[in-house]
Amino acid sequence: MESASSLRGVLYSVFDVEAGPVLRAQSPADLMTPDVFESIASYIITKPEISGRTVKMMLGNFRLVGYPMCLPGTHFRRNEFLFNLFFAIDAQADSVPFERVVKKLNNLLAILEQESSYLSSPESNRHLPWLINSVFHRLHQSGECILPVNE
Repeated sequence: MESASSLRGVLYSVFDVEAGPVLRAQSPADLMTPDVFESIASYIITKPEISGRTVKMMLGNFRLVGYPMCLPGTHFRRNEFLFNLFFAIDAQADSVPFERVVKKLNNLLAILEQESSYLSSPESNRHLPWLINSVFHRLHQSGECILPVNE
């Protein structure tokens, strides 16, 4: 991945039925405070009409690049599941290579959710911090990432 050293963090957010948008995992762990997340949450967990589109925004020295997802399903409490795995990159970095990767990762997570409730099931989503941390470190160090999931 071009400009992998420009990657400053990987974050994962979900819409919680009781709490609203929640930052569930991030790497590095102290990249974003709860107050900062709360101030931008509506741009991270978007309305369903914006799902499946790249969303970018500036936040201090970072550019956030995400691809919010909305999965419909009657088995979800609100008949939909909203999530977004997003990147924090250097503000001056070209976001195009990151846009492609974040889209691919979110689409992959959507498939895992549809096939095995990987994101919504408490048994499997306990692995998310490890997954987010691994994605960040591997992309940042080598520009590529291959991870076993659902083993």
